[in-house]
Amino acid sequence: MRIYFNFNVVFYQEIFVSSGYFTEQEFNHYFTIHRQTSKIGIPWHNYTETSQKEKSFITKLWEINNKKVNFIEPIPFKNTIKRWVKNHEMENRISLKSQIAFVIGDGPENILKDYKVPVALSYPNRGGHNVVIIGYNYNTKSYLVHYGVRRAELRIVKKSEIWSWGNGGFWVALYDKNAKKLPLKKRFYYQGKEFTWDELKKLGLTAKDIERI
Repeated sequence: MRIYFNFNVVFYQEIFVSSGYFTEQEFNHYFTIHRQTSKIGIPWHNYTETSQKEKSFITKLWEINNKKVNFIEPIPFKNTIKRWVKNHEMENRISLKSQIAFVIGDGPENILKDYKVPVALSYPNRGGHNVVIIGYNYNTKSYLVHYGVRRAELRIVKKSEIWSWGNGGFWVALYDKNAKKLPLKKRFYYQGKEFTWDELKKLGLTAKDIERI
C-alpha cells in the first residue's frame, strides 16, 4: 500500500463527506481550487509536479510515516492517518477499519453500503497493485475498483481473485463514526462561485460534471 492512498482517503473525506481533516491554512497550502473551466473545478494538489515536492501533502504523510513508502499490513497506514488528524476537528470522530486478506469476510462491501465511502485495497496477486474499491455487485460477487491507470481506471475485479489464504494484502476504510457530519466547506468552483459538494448535488450536478485533470 503506497503512501498516496493515505492522501486519497483523507482528501475524499474532506471534500465529499465530512470536513475537519485540514485547517483552512493547511488546505490553502496543500491545494488550489481549479477555476479555469466551464465544468466543476476541484482542488488541485499543490507541489506534486514542481521542484518543491517537499511542500506537498503526500510528502508530509511520508514524513509522518517515518519516510516509508510501501506498507505490507494496515497498521502503518492507520497510524499515519491518526497522526495527521491529531489536533484537528476530526481527531475524535474518525473510525479506521481494516482486514487482512487471510480473512475473506464481507468488510469492504459492508463499509460501502453502510458508510458510503471508498475502501483502499492492497493486494499482491496479478503482479501486485493498490486500488480503491468504489462499488460491489452482490450477484456476481465482484468489486468495481478505481485502478489508478488513466486509460483503464475503472475495472471489475472478482472478490475471489483478491481474498484467499495464499494471498497477502489488506483493505482499510476511513469514515466519520458520528451520525451527524461536520458541514462540508466550499471546496469546488462552478460558474464563478465556490460550492460545497452537497450544494452542487442540489443543483443536479454529479461526478460526471467534474473537470478531469
